[in-house]
Amino acid sequence: IVNRILGRSTAAPDEADVGMILDVGPANPYYSDIAEAVIPHTYAFRDVGEVWTSSSPLPVHEPGLFFAGVRLHCIAEDGTPLRNTTVDGRTYNANGELTTGDPELDRRLWAILEETVVPGPMSSIEMLRLVYDYVVDHFDPAEDTIYPIGAEGWAVREAWRILRNGEASCYGYSALFYELAYMIGYQPRLISGTIYGTQTQFESEDGEYIEVHAGQMPHAWVEIDFDRIPYLFDPGSESRTDPYRAYFQRYNPTRWQRGYRTDVF
Repeated sequence: IVNRILGRSTAAPDEADVGMILDVGPANPYYSDIAEAVIPHTYAFRDVGEVWTSSSPLPVHEPGLFFAGVRLHCIAEDGTPLRNTTVDGRTYNANGELTTGDPELDRRLWAILEETVVPGPMSSIEMLRLVYDYVVDHFDPAEDTIYPIGAEGWAVREAWRILRNGEASCYGYSALFYELAYMIGYQPRLISGTIYGTQTQFESEDGEYIEVHAGQMPHAWVEIDFDRIPYLFDPGSESRTDPYRAYFQRYNPTRWQRGYRTDVF
């Protein structure tokens, strides 16, 4: 605003002259204005506007995952944030922020994280527990979605369903928890499988017939590995059950006796 009041036109400075403003990358339309305000520099006027002649750039961060607020970034070995790329199963947007691939969903997830967690003071496992509890406590169960066993590519669709409707089946619960766990740095797996049940015939979200084991029914959950051991998270079931919340205890008998499967025959 001040730049516009003063009639100053700031040419985009070179990123090397700026250093790392982690939460405002070069793709941000206000990058030049923020850099102008934040970075000590000298300048000269040219036809393109103000051109920097020297500066004191901000320092780079150590390599690895780094939170700016609740937005997760990855710093490469050369000290620059990853942008517009996928590394180790995580995708970063033009501003270097971890993304689901849906910018509007990213904003909704960041809003939930801002309400729920505080990166830094909290450990990653504390944040995971809080986002799990958020998903279990803030939505109502509904039998409105079924996908075939082994189905993929439905995470964003079902995360939006539960956010928009305030209710969903186990697929919506699992999808939202999956996306939130991903956004705080985990590498979860979203599973469409089966669980013990009595119904024998099912129709998928796309109108396809679903074959299951006798005594099984379609179900969704999330798995995350700890020390190379898979642990199961089932927010959809725990939204309905008794006050004891199993969360992700691997050997809890009430979890593993439910017959979770990921195959058809």
